[in-house]
Amino acid sequence: NLDDPSLLGRRQLDQISAADWDWLRLVATTRISPDEFAGLEKGVKPVEVGPLSQDESLMLLREHQPLRQPGGVRRFADADQEQAAREIAAELGGLTLVVEQVAVHLGLGHGYPLEYVEPSDYLPNLRAAGASLIDEHVLGDDAERDALRHQDAVMAYVMDTTLAQLPPEAAMALRVAALMPVDAVPWPWVAQIITNHGAGTAPGKVVQILTGRRLMTRTADDELLRIHRIHAEHLAADAAEFEPDVVSVISEAA
Repeated sequence: NLDDPSLLGRRQLDQISAADWDWLRLVATTRISPDEFAGLEKGVKPVEVGPLSQDESLMLLREHQPLRQPGGVRRFADADQEQAAREIAAELGGLTLVVEQVAVHLGLGHGYPLEYVEPSDYLPNLRAAGASLIDEHVLGDDAERDALRHQDAVMAYVMDTTLAQLPPEAAMALRVAALMPVDAVPWPWVAQIITNHGAGTAPGKVVQILTGRRLMTRTADDELLRIHRIHAEHLAADAAEFEPDVVSVISEAA
């Protein structure tokens, strides 16, 4: 994911050409305008990746629903819950990362026996999170800016509800990871921090929780994990919550 146009420049493309790698196709994602990549018209084709449609979002929400009976299919509890899920999909605006997080949140059971958060219970709070912008009189005449602010508010709510579900060690690990290189989070450092400052959940279990909930992903290197840049940006704002000695260890690790 490119956040700097210089990371995909003529020099990098010339190196690929010089190596005679005709079989190689390089795919880079970015939120930077194609106009910023001046001089790269040859061999570079911008492809706009739009948001999920409402039906696609609903399908993703459905695919994470629990199996309510052995050998059954993943579905919503009833028609009312499916309608609430459809309204959630509309509220999320097709943002793939956010839709996936909500889908995982709604599909995970809590406690014993397992209880699930139903879409009809989740929807009012999600709407309130988006509507808070109007309540604070933040909205203005710039529709694009207002849409981004609405997305930020929704993302904040989704992330906060997700964090509230996590064991303390997993939440700390995620916040620590957000302060490190997003594509190369050194897990041994994170594991040491949560071991020293956690309350008992083993680092191996923490990895299972975070990767299972799509909050972090594995890499080819067993000692490196990856966190999504958008997750990291949101979580880094919470760095002040750490005790000074934990922040010191994080700084050394980074």
